[in-house]
Amino acid sequence: MQTLVIKRENGNIAKSLPGQDHVSGLLFLVDSADDIPDEFAAEPFQPCSSTKTAEALGLTADDQYGYHVHEALRLNPGLTLWVGFAVRTADMKAVGDFQRAASGNLRQIGILDTSAEITKATVTALQAQADALDEAWMPLSVIIAPKVADIAKLPTDLAASAPNVSVLISRDSEAQAPAIGTLIGTLSARAVNESIAWVERCETGLTRPLFSDGKPYADVDKAVLESLDAARYIYLRTYPGLAGVFFSDSHNMASAQSDYNTIELQRTMDKAVRGTRTYLLPELGRPIYFNADGTLRADTLQHLKTVAGKAVEDMERAGEVSGWEVSIDPAQDVLGTSTVEFTLHAVPVGIMRKAVVSIGYVKQLSE
Repeated sequence: MQTLVIKRENGNIAKSLPGQDHVSGLLFLVDSADDIPDEFAAEPFQPCSSTKTAEALGLTADDQYGYHVHEALRLNPGLTLWVGFAVRTADMKAVGDFQRAASGNLRQIGILDTSAEITKATVTALQAQADALDEAWMPLSVIIAPKVADIAKLPTDLAASAPNVSVLISRDSEAQAPAIGTLIGTLSARAVNESIAWVERCETGLTRPLFSDGKPYADVDKAVLESLDAARYIYLRTYPGLAGVFFSDSHNMASAQSDYNTIELQRTMDKAVRGTRTYLLPELGRPIYFNADGTLRADTLQHLKTVAGKAVEDMERAGEVSGWEVSIDPAQDVLGTSTVEFTLHAVPVGIMRKAVVSIGYVKQLSE
């Protein structure tokens, strides 16, 4: 009997994600130009959003660099990813070069630097690069996985005024490689207001957490863990009675008292800044109308408030902020200065980092 059989195959086509919050970079710092793979010698920063592209660039899953790319794509198959190589410099200029090569679209960059230990100078240099990019309307978060010889000797005074910089000090026990690809994949899959330490949503799929110096998480004393957390490092951890490996928190190297002391708080504000600029930039050069007493006219005020708040209004609908308001002083001297001053406030989304439950027996339940 003549027969025609057609079999459907799953091509595992990655679905595009909405917006650009997932656009990320992996930057590999090396000791010399000779250490840069041939595929990146002429073009050090390239898009690499699929395993097929990664392998065409020589970045296989068992390659020392390709592992991190494949990890990021495992955790977020819809990720828009750029990969870069650069010779390490004290000023961390490669971060700015990378962002500009990606047309300013990177929202987060993960840096692997297995030859240099973390210092305050490195954190300061990374924050300086982030500050310069912020002034150029290209804000981003930077997470660096440095060389760690001994977690007990890590500096504990890095956290001060670096809200765009985080430091990861863990690796995967199977691959024996820093977990920077795992973190970037996890972070890029989350909304800007969500923590990478969300237990329900952010299980990493790794088998056993190690610190970057090789010490198993399970073997490290609680006091040391608390010290590392207080110093605002990020590491992999487990929870007794719960399967899986998770990130300890979403710290950055801002002060613990800062309004921007976590990655999600910084990402949320970065998104608000980008969005507000997008809506307000076309308004430059528009005519402004006044009442007879020189104050801003009501229709002009309402229009400006609506435009200025559009980005955070969209974010509130998406659950990325809790609320917002825009205020404009109608009596400001716009006619004399040609400047309109806005105040835009947003109420952030909180994170439950600790739960305290009182439990016991009673004779009678309250109504």
